[in-house]
Amino acid sequence: MCARSTLTRSLLFLLTMTGLAAPSGVYVHTQLLDVPGELVDAEITGSGRVYLLMRGLPHLVVVSPDGQTSEFDLREIVIPGGICVDHGWGWYATGQVNDRLFRYDRDGELMDSWSTAELPGDVALAGLTLAYVSMGDGTIRSTSDPGSYLVRLSGSGDGQLSPLGERFVYSDGEESMTLGEFLAPQPLPATGIWASTGEDLAFLTDSCVCGASGGKLFEVPPEYAFRRISFSQGGAFCLLWSPGGERVLVLR
Repeated sequence: MCARSTLTRSLLFLLTMTGLAAPSGVYVHTQLLDVPGELVDAEITGSGRVYLLMRGLPHLVVVSPDGQTSEFDLREIVIPGGICVDHGWGWYATGQVNDRLFRYDRDGELMDSWSTAELPGDVALAGLTLAYVSMGDGTIRSTSDPGSYLVRLSGSGDGQLSPLGERFVYSDGEESMTLGEFLAPQPLPATGIWASTGEDLAFLTDSCVCGASGGKLFEVPPEYAFRRISFSQGGAFCLLWSPGGERVLVLR
């Protein structure tokens, strides 16, 4: 068995945050979650299940809304680069030492793997297209055509990748765009970190989460600073976090 399930109240140190200012937009319930290691990537599903990918073992901790946690070592991975959840059966994760992309089922069993370009980072599944960011050469690549790339980035590729229907959204704060396997990249305004809610866009600034048109969805409390944002499919849940951060904030 690859998973270890526990109920840890210290890990899920979570208030329904009456102590924080009430959000002025769509998200009205908040929970704060302590991260048990050095955070690399984070995802949230439509059921509110949080996936925390960390540098040390266990590489993956999955936290259910009721506080139940499952731990997965993912021993094929030495240094993880990114994760995306396939809501039908499991997840994908990248490994940076052996430069591979791994596919796991929901029990954490390895199902498949592919070689990647150097230093694979974040990964996302849009429709049937699986793409990842190569931090080695600053490109975004699809597993369906490993010899070429979808776009060459101006930076190193240490941003985040999320699915937008059949397309992808890439954002690192300085460079943001939508792109697809057969679609030219379209730049997004340099207003913050952009991500997809499934079929729409939103972005994170230092002070708030905003919809694509600029409408405020949530006001970030001034005592917190987050550099990444993830949404569940459809946007019912939102996750705010930072690489290496000690806490993530769940919004619903």
